[in-house]
Amino acid sequence: MTPEQLFEASEIFMTGTTAGVLPVESVDGRMAGETCPGPVAQVLSRHLGRVQCGEDPAFDHWLTYVAESEELSATDTNTDTNTDTDCDEA
Repeated sequence: MTPEQLFEASEIFMTGTTAGVLPVESVDGRMAGETCPGPVAQVLSRHLGRVQCGEDPAFDHWLTYVAESEELSATDTNTDTNTDTDCDEA
């Protein structure tokens, strides 16, 4: 895409496996769309989050579940008691 094509876009975002959906606020100092993140990026980001947390059965085949080993739990010396993940947040 050329910068000129991006200037005409109502919304711009980038995606990546580990990065998720990243909204682009501006290109060469020019605002991209009226809001950032835009409505499409917001919807895609929420849906990807549900997929990554195993909350969308249609994409369950994308995930590999790893069971926590009892042996690992018994020997874990990490004193951090915060076990919340992004998937646990409401």
